[in-house]
Formats: sequence, C-alpha cells, structure tokens
Amino acid sequence: MSCITQVQPQNPATYLPLEQSDQKKDILTQARANIKTSNNMASGEIALMASSEEVKPTKSFISALFYLLLSPGYNKLENITKLFADNQLDSRGYTYAPFVLEVSLQSLKSSYEENETIFGETASQSIAKQKLLVEKGGDAIGNIHWEVSKNILNTKSAHGSLAVKLTRQEKDSDNNTREEITTGTSYAELWARISIMIGNIKSDYVDFYAELMKKYTDMYEAFNSTVQKASSDAVTSGEDGNSVTFDRPTMKKGYKEFSAEIEKIDLGTVKNWDKMSQEEKNSLVMTLEPAFKVNTKGKIEFNLEPYMSSVNNTYPGTSSGNISTASYQAWLATFNSAGSSLQSNMQAFSQRYTQANSTFDQLNKMLSGVINSLGDSAKDVLKSLS
Repeated sequence: MSCITQVQPQNPATYLPLEQSDQKKDILTQARANIKTSNNMASGEIALMASSEEVKPTKSFISALFYLLLSPGYNKLENITKLFADNQLDSRGYTYAPFVLEVSLQSLKSSYEENETIFGETASQSIAKQKLLVEKGGDAIGNIHWEVSKNILNTKSAHGSLAVKLTRQEKDSDNNTREEITTGTSYAELWARISIMIGNIKSDYVDFYAELMKKYTDMYEAFNSTVQKASSDAVTSGEDGNSVTFDRPTMKKGYKEFSAEIEKIDLGTVKNWDKMSQEEKNSLVMTLEPAFKVNTKGKIEFNLEPYMSSVNNTYPGTSSGNISTASYQAWLATFNSAGSSLQSNMQAFSQRYTQANSTFDQLNKMLSGVINSLGDSAKDVLKSLS
C-alpha cells in the first residue's frame, strides 16, 4: 500500500502518512500515553506474544527492520512483508492463522458454484437450493464476524504486550548512562519512536483493514438477509412443474430494504485526498479494489456495480403471478452471478486483510523476541539515517 489510511469506526476515515503523524509532538509523552492505554486492556484478552519458537534473526535483518520502521516512507507494511519473505520468515510458526475466515469464504464460494447448475432442474429443486444458499450464507457471515472480532482483540493484545516491553526498555535506557547516537537522540527516545511507529502501523494498516472487512461483511449480511432471501421467499412451485408463482412485492421489499441498509454503512472519506499525488491516489484505489472504490472527492464506497447493473429492481417475467420455470431460472442465474461477484470481492479483500494481520503478528513476535539485543543494530541504523 503506497499510502497510509485510517478508518475510524464512527467518523470519516482519515489519511495520514506515518512519517508525518504527530511528528512535532513530544515523542516520549506520546509513547507513554500509548502504553498507558495498552496497559488498561481487559484481563480476558488473548495474548499472541507467546510462541514455542524462539526467533533469532541476524543482525543485518534487525538493522534492515529498524531502517524500515524509522525511515520516512508510505508503504511500510508492504516493505516489512517483503523483508520477512526475502529472509524466509513467512507466517509459518506464527500464531495468526485465518482458518475460519478462509473456510467460511470458501463455503460461500462453493454454495454459489453449486447453484450454477440450475437449468434442467425442477422448480422445487431450484427453490430449495436458493433457500439453502441463504442459510449457508448466514452461517458463513456469522463465522466471519466472529473471526474478525477475535483478530481485533488478538491484535490489541499483541500490541499491548510489545508496548509494555518497549516501555521497560525505554525506562532502562532512560535510567542508565545515555549514549547519544545522534545529536539529541537517546536510546530512550529510540524505543519511544519504535513504539509510536508500531502503534501507527497497527492503526493505519491493521485496524484500517479490519474496519473495512467488518463493514463489507455487514453489507453482505444485509444482502443475504434481504435481497437474496427475497429471491427464494417470493417464489413457489406451480402445480404442473413447468411454472412458478412469483410475488413481485416480496422481491421489491427486499430491494428496498437492502438499499436502506447500505445507506446506514458509512465507510468514511480519505483525509488529505486533495493533497495526495495522482500516483498515491491510484495506489490507494488499487489497494481497495475490487471490493471498494474511491470517488473523486476521496469518499470510500462499496463496489456494487455487479449488483446495480444487472440485478437491482429486476424481476422474472413481466408481472406477478405464474411464470415459466425457465424464465425464473434464467433470472435466478443472473441474480446469483451478481451475488457471487460480491462474495468474490469480499474474498479478494480478505487476502489483503489477512496479509496485514499476518505481517503485524510477525513484527510483534520478532521485536518481542529480540528486543534486548536491538541496541547495537539501532545505533547503526540511526547513524545511517543521520
């Protein structure tokens, strides 16, 4: 991601480059305030810092990691991810494993694939499969909501554990003889800067993706419980097996309810959109596609084009009442194709969300495991930056 964004749950989203975030504030004061917040976490939170594997990276790796954390740059998380990969430090051996998320999304995908073969079926079979699609969709959405909520809790706990260690290191450095690395820069300030950068990465990447993932799931849940449910509730099989009875008012109500639910979900806007270069804007748009889009004013929106262009306010036949089974199945095929596109977009964005969580988990584990030996490497990096 070439630019840093941040979404606030109740307010418009914000855009803020990490290296410019609160740069003029007192570093030690801000870091200690962040630590105080982390220390107030609920005791029941799940800590991710414990690991059976002891990570022992090389000094050159630590130096490179420090350089990425402390130097200016927009795409910090992508660069850190690449650093881990280049050093063969992938997600294996780390506790973050999005198994429930992946299985749930795959279940949704499989359900749509099963509904592709409706032609040649009886009306009763098509109706039953559509009802099952709605049921499976509800189960999958519930699991995804649970997984995202759990990951938010785990990320907060992991960050809190590392923040405590960084604060202790900062205090130890502050109480001992200070070896100045550059003019006005002590080891205590170094740990404070690292703490701030880790916090910024959490809020500007991990929390950002988590909030968007949650809201996309909310949108799809609304789609499943209104429009998709109506597509099965509105139809009953006819007496001869060659026709169905379709109730337009039921389907129309589903469309209306879904539109109302979408209006309630505010994805926010991109702060400083007008100050970004065109390259930065393009990179942000590509990062959020295909699940989301950003309009010319920086407002983040759902990409509902597959639904709006082919499904919204459409009906099988010309009026309520009896229509041929073939007409219903043709309409249903187009309808489910749009739903499948929404599911596919959610799955694509979940990969970005998963990668952000995985990299942040690795980063926390790595720094937690080697924090006591970071001093010399930090000195080398800060000298190179000065």
